[in-house]
Amino acid sequence: VENRSYDPVPITAADFNTPLYSTTGTLLQFPDGSDLITKGEFTETTPRLAIQYQVNDDVMVYLGQAEGFNGGGINNTYNTALPQNGIFPYTSEKLTNREIGVRSDLMDSMLRLNATYFWGDWDDIQVGETLVPGVMSTNNAGAAEISGLEIEGTWFINDELSMDFTYGQLNTEYTEVGDSVTAINVGTTFPFSPENSYSVGFQWDKTVQGGGAFVSRLDWGWIDDFETFTEEVFQTVQGPNKAYGLLSGRVTYTPPSGNYSLAVFGTNLTNQWYRLGGFAAVLAGVDQGVVARPREIGVSLTMDF
Repeated sequence: VENRSYDPVPITAADFNTPLYSTTGTLLQFPDGSDLITKGEFTETTPRLAIQYQVNDDVMVYLGQAEGFNGGGINNTYNTALPQNGIFPYTSEKLTNREIGVRSDLMDSMLRLNATYFWGDWDDIQVGETLVPGVMSTNNAGAAEISGLEIEGTWFINDELSMDFTYGQLNTEYTEVGDSVTAINVGTTFPFSPENSYSVGFQWDKTVQGGGAFVSRLDWGWIDDFETFTEEVFQTVQGPNKAYGLLSGRVTYTPPSGNYSLAVFGTNLTNQWYRLGGFAAVLAGVDQGVVARPREIGVSLTMDF
């Protein structure tokens, strides 16, 4: 996989007849002869290797390693207080991920159980940081380690009732700061990376006399607290997004003809207040966030023609 930039000829201020303006409308005057284009080139080879072994008809195990990268770029916000007047590059980031897992159908196919453990090394991570108040620049942090466990399954209790469940555990940590100036320290965790999360759901499929069918679902999902901003100073000011759980349900009726379905549903039934994200604007004294939707009850009708 290759991400390669163009190879432009450097352009100087003398080549422009149209003035350049900042976001505030201030005229920007570049010194004659200064380069206004910075070149960046990013190339990576990202192999993947996986081995799987069929233990029997019901169980398969596998082991794999894969690499991936995200191409670099060039900051383009002109500011004389920034390195290279704000026109400076950042390199590509690279992740090497390894995982081992099992896929299985157990108890005469009454229980489907899958599990995966993964661990990886992340190098030259791209992070946004405020090197100058009010200006976000992209820079490369040094390295980080990630690891986690994912479990998912479905238990077919009987012909009508089933239960599905998931569990996720995640660890993230920067191990080197690299070129980062303000954003992170060794040990800083990733934003939007809850350590634990789980869900459980029940589904009841019932065929009534005459051939009509009801499908009823009840789902509960829980997520651990997590940070919403990369920079550690903002994490400290704002604090983590609090842990929360959500309950939802749905009952759907389909007649024997199958030409329509009628459903009654509810989301966030416990009316949980939580934030989807946000950040603390420390210099302005403002804590910003997006509040999620409250309890909602609805009816839907779907018709087939």
